Amino acid sequence: MVVAAYDDYLRARGLLDASGTSYEQLQEAVRLLKAALAADPAFVDGWALLCRARATRWRGSGSSNDRQAEAAAVAQEARAALERARALAPESAATLKAAGFLQQTVEQDPVNALRSLDRAVAAAPNDAETLFFQASLLFSLGRSTQPSRPWSGLTRSTTRTASSPSASP
Repeated sequence: MVVAAYDDYLRARGLLDASGTSYEQLQEAVRLLKAALAADPAFVDGWALLCRARATRWRGSGSSNDRQAEAAAVAQEARAALERARALAPESAATLKAAGFLQQTVEQDPVNALRSLDRAVAAAPNDAETLFFQASLLFSLGRSTQPSRPWSGLTRSTTRTASSPSASP
């Protein structure tokens, strides 16, 4: 791994993880990711995060006629980044998470998004962000009363502990 690429990736991820990411922050994250990928074209997590950044930008493109061309170009960039990640590591958790995010946001295909996210959770069962995406999708599908498998044990143990009279802080 190229250290400079990983540094740019982490800085981009920090921008994307911030609550209420602005357009300028999103553009800076994309710039950082492109720099990281120029330094290390085999950086799977970088391609996956670029896919998610472009899908996030697509979501913010709006639906007005004058922005449709921009939205189409951004969606194509997201798909191209995902295809690059798939070519490098089709079953990596990062690739599968990016696929699920793109399928949910850009393609508006919750069924395949959930399939991708289920596979991502199987590949990385403790990845909080993947679990969050999966739970959010389940909630949007009206399945919030059925927690995803990785969270179901946590939900049960938290409920038991909180209701137990002998529970200590």
